[in-house]
This record gives sequence, C-alpha cells and structure tokens, in this order.
Amino acid sequence: MKIIFIIFGDVLNHQELTRIVGISPTNSWNKGDEIFHKTRNGQMLKLPVVRKESAWEYSTGFIQGSIFGEMEEYILDIFYDRAQVIHKYARERKLEVKIDVVVEIEGGDTMPSISLSKRFISFLKELDAEIDFDMYLLRD
Repeated sequence: MKIIFIIFGDVLNHQELTRIVGISPTNSWNKGDEIFHKTRNGQMLKLPVVRKESAWEYSTGFIQGSIFGEMEEYILDIFYDRAQVIHKYARERKLEVKIDVVVEIEGGDTMPSISLSKRFISFLKELDAEIDFDMYLLRD
C-alpha cells in the first residue's frame, strides 16, 4: 500500500511550491513532458503520450503489510499543519489537490480494511481535496 499526495494543474512552479510547503517532492513533472514506464527488468520504456498537466507529488512508497491508519497518520504528520498554506496556494493558482491510495494485493493475501479517521476527513476538507483508491490484484 502507498499514499501519494498530489498537487496538479496546467501551470505549476515546482521550486516555489517546494519552498512554500517546506518539503521536497518525490516526483514532479510539467505539462507536455513525455511519459516513461519502468519495465520489470528495470529498463525505461518511452510511451507515445505526454503529460496532460503539471504535478508535484509526495509518495510514501509501497509499505508491505501496512495498516491504512498508520499510513494516514504518516501523511497527516507531514502535511496537516501545512494544509491551510497548501490550500491557499492551490486556490490562487487554480491547482487541484488529490490523495491517491494504491493497494496491491498478492494472490492469497486478503483485502486490507480501509477507514478514514475524522482528522483525515477534516484534512481533505481543508485542502478541498479528492481521494482516489486504486486496488490491484496481482497474479503470478
């Protein structure tokens, strides 16, 4: 499971946003950048598409056997006190804020329980953010 905190839109100044948030992104790109995909053997494959928007993202990376509540707290510990500043910045620049939750379930594993705390819901509301859950069943 991993959580990705994303701020995106047509035009985004990555350096300015990093300075305002006080955290370096784990990934960022600009509208029009080419998209690459890492293959299983580690090679980078260029896809015939380009980015439709600019984005600044912070990812927890995949954490094995994690409980959503622990990951939720991890994101809250980093961004909760910055929510008001992020929301103001995004609103003034017509940017969107989104949280992606990616869950990968291997063959015999069970689906994790995912519930949102009141604090996390309040955080999403303060950011005027969307939340997206992507669940994948991995097969051999």
